[in-house]
Amino acid sequence: MPPGSFEAFKIEEIKAENACIMARGFEYFNGLKDVKKIKLVNCELIDDTALAKLSYLRGSLKELQLVFLPSVTDVGITYLYLLENLDDLYINYLPKVKDHKLGKKLLQEKLPNCKIEFLQEPDEIKT
Repeated sequence: MPPGSFEAFKIEEIKAENACIMARGFEYFNGLKDVKKIKLVNCELIDDTALAKLSYLRGSLKELQLVFLPSVTDVGITYLYLLENLDDLYINYLPKVKDHKLGKKLLQEKLPNCKIEFLQEPDEIKT
């Protein structure tokens, strides 16, 4: 990083693919005000608690992609209701989510201004 105050820099996008991150690390989202986009792909340790902590970013987060997160369940999807500023939500292949059609319907009701794509097709993973 260039010299100077770190406060002059803002985190706007987070991308984690094949990463060993977990809910405890999401605590660092608390206080961030400029994160607009998050992409999480094939992160085995991300679970329902981690998705709950995305609510720290509820004021700024516009785009969210969740792809092959094997520890996320239907409960974790309900925490996404808190992200009322989302414009674009892409979810694909969360193996522990039992009823993705119901999940999509409820997300559409709770986030009416958000474009939602909710698939359970491992062959159609968009990275």
